[in-house]
Amino acid sequence: IMYAGALFTVAEIPGGALFMSAFDMSKCYPILADLAIKFVKPAMTDVFVEAKLSEEDIARVNAELESNGKSNYVLNLELTDANGVVVATTHATYQARMHKR
Repeated sequence: IMYAGALFTVAEIPGGALFMSAFDMSKCYPILADLAIKFVKPAMTDVFVEAKLSEEDIARVNAELESNGKSNYVLNLELTDANGVVVATTHATYQARMHKR
């Protein structure tokens, strides 16, 4: 059975990974504000997660960063096992912040 802390890590990493691919890290950085996880079933195999931000969310976050220096974005994810069975669900809020000028 996969350790709960490992599942939490699998659930948290996509928020930062998405950030690095969608935003300019030389101008801003991500912070995890909160993450709630519900363990649904024991994970007995490899675990997978898919996360994405819409073009609209990316544009909104960029606009709020420029005007406010920070912006929140939310990811609701499902962690699935090798058979496609949901083993955990998450609700996470990340905050993008501009570097100090």
